[in-house]
Amino acid sequence: YELRINLPYRYVYSSDFNHLDSRGTLFHPNLSFDYRRHWNVGLSLGPLYGSQEYHNYYYSVAPEYVTATRPAYQADGGYSGMRYTLGLSRRYNGFWLGAFIRYDDLNNAAFGDSPLLTQNHALMAGVSLAWFFQQSAKRVLVEEEAAY
Repeated sequence: YELRINLPYRYVYSSDFNHLDSRGTLFHPNLSFDYRRHWNVGLSLGPLYGSQEYHNYYYSVAPEYVTATRPAYQADGGYSGMRYTLGLSRRYNGFWLGAFIRYDDLNNAAFGDSPLLTQNHALMAGVSLAWFFQQSAKRVLVEEEAAY
């Protein structure tokens, strides 16, 4: 097993394939625990922090978009909530199978008063399958493969 502290700091961009626009930064310090045997199991948890530019992109309402039910709003930077993730994966006979479930708790987020925010939580899940159609003839045995 492995216990890690991760400190990812990300620059966020969006594009319409003609222009590339900066959307701010996101910081997600987290504690992760990975257990590797036949199946790899990973757990992580940690807070999210976004810059004002990042929160503006998702949660602000500019004056031209104000309606009777959607008031103007200017988001602040800061705390963006807590993220909890559980992942599961396995490599087998040239395939890699993975799945995850993630819960984001947005209570007390800096943008909590945004009229665009309709709930204070989000639940996501996903499954993926990859096929390794080619690999090196000479491979290095890593710790997780040695357990088999």
